[in-house]
Amino acid sequence: MDPKVQSRLFDSATQSPGSWLVQAIQLREASIRLDWINGNPKTGTNLGFMVEYRLLLSLSVENLVKGILVAHRIRHGDREPTKGLFSHKLRSLAANIPSSAIQFDNAENLILEDLTRYIEWAGRYPFPRNPIDYSWRGHSNTEHDAEIHLWKRLYSHLKDIGWVSKGNPNEDGWFFLLTRGAPDA
Repeated sequence: MDPKVQSRLFDSATQSPGSWLVQAIQLREASIRLDWINGNPKTGTNLGFMVEYRLLLSLSVENLVKGILVAHRIRHGDREPTKGLFSHKLRSLAANIPSSAIQFDNAENLILEDLTRYIEWAGRYPFPRNPIDYSWRGHSNTEHDAEIHLWKRLYSHLKDIGWVSKGNPNEDGWFFLLTRGAPDA
């Protein structure tokens, strides 16, 4: 790929919080197909995929949190909206979201910590790097419902404030493909 074109595509993606939203939706839809709550005990359908379900849901939440951060940073004129996003620590990332936009209670912070485990190791490996990080990989109906509630809250917020753009705001030909929530150009 031409490096100039590649750079413009990259810049466009980093200026589009909606890109994070689209990725989050795709991961959520994939997780739904493995959701053990909807499994059939008589056939065994989906009952063995709880870990994979939680990995996909965790990655979806990660994309929502990062999209929200990017949207707020761009709105406030941050010239490096993706700075510090290359982490999987959901609670730490979420702590950077302006409290005027979203506030997280203690239960939600614990959910973010638990989901982080699935991104870092519990959804990918049988054990973590360190024994101190090892914990049971499980899921209750209550935890499931709380995670979905948090996902819906984050999704709703990003959907309201996010946008997808084509091109780079500093280049000719730049425009919003989705203007709901887009900042003034």
